[in-house]
Amino acid sequence: MSDDFEVKKDEYWEWFYSSKMRIKRRVLSMERQTAKDLAMLLKHSKPLNNVRFSSDIEWLLTWKFKTGCCPEFMWCDGIEFQSIRTTSKYTINFEGLAWVGPESSDELLNVPFIAQMTLKPNGKQFKSYWFKINYKDQCFLPKKELNQAFNRTRLRLARLTRR
Repeated sequence: MSDDFEVKKDEYWEWFYSSKMRIKRRVLSMERQTAKDLAMLLKHSKPLNNVRFSSDIEWLLTWKFKTGCCPEFMWCDGIEFQSIRTTSKYTINFEGLAWVGPESSDELLNVPFIAQMTLKPNGKQFKSYWFKINYKDQCFLPKKELNQAFNRTRLRLARLTRR
């Protein structure tokens, strides 16, 4: 019975990873969850070094690694904040350590990272964010840029006008 379950589980993940759209939707979902939790912490002046927020960042990084910012699928197994600074009403900078490794093996390294996150004023989404993660001799930069949505819209319009 458990072998049948394992086969179905493997088939599900194979199906899931076969679509970039499904992965992007998962990233968007994690971005919104993380943004809402961050907005709540900032609104109520609670410490940002809390377990739920670090778990949100961990899951956001895990899914963001699957969007092509790394040469292979990576995952994040934990985040430890060392420094958190609020630079404006909606922007925070932080530094810390992340347990990161490839999905194809059990090798996890505790690697340093720096990051910046900027919320939209409504507190439901990020305006932008970036993480700089040094893994072995590589530097990964998972990010959401302010003008990403604008560039996608501009490309769509350019394609439509060529037709």
